Order: sequence, then C-alpha cells, then structure tokens
Amino acid sequence: HRMKVLLTVVMENAFRFLDLGRDDQAVRVAFVQEDHEVKIMVQDNGSGIAAEHLPHVCEMFFRGPNHRGGNGLGLFIAAKIVDKLHGSLDIQSAVGEGTTVTILLPRHDL
Repeated sequence: HRMKVLLTVVMENAFRFLDLGRDDQAVRVAFVQEDHEVKIMVQDNGSGIAAEHLPHVCEMFFRGPNHRGGNGLGLFIAAKIVDKLHGSLDIQSAVGEGTTVTILLPRHDL
C-alpha cells in the first residue's frame, strides 16, 4: 500500500507540473535493482522548482509560487513513507528544465 501511495504522489507531481507550452512533454520512470537497494527515478521536463524552494518541498503544506492545485501534502507524505521504509528521497530540479525525484529503498523492505 505504501509503495502505491508513494508512486502515485511522485507521478501526480510530475504530470501536474509539466510545461504545457512544450511540444516534447515527458515523464520518465525507471526502476533499477542494485545489490541491496532499489532505485526509483521519476524525471520530468516540466516547469522545475526554484533553488530557494527545493529545501522546502517536503514540508507539510508547502506550495510553491507556481502551485497548480493540491494541498501541499504530496511530497511531505512521500518523504514520510520513504523514511518509514528506511530509504532516502532526493529531488533535483532546475526552473524551465524539469525535476528528477530519486528514491532509494532497501530491498528487504519491499
């Protein structure tokens, strides 16, 4: 159940913040099994997140200046799930280029 919620939240954000002005809108998802962990990467070429907002995106009720719906709980919930599964969550982003969310989870928790 946790994995379903985690993937739903991250995918919803990727699609919600696609740049509607681009002809080449894309969301890419990759699952990579490594020795002791599974890496899940969700990458979009959407509007991106400004550097000053990145440290806050997993805070409860945080909605950036370009929010498009939602209540500011999605990435907060995702971070809590990843923590509960003893994993890590990394978000890299650049305005106008897109966002990559990388989730690392130990294989034994799956």
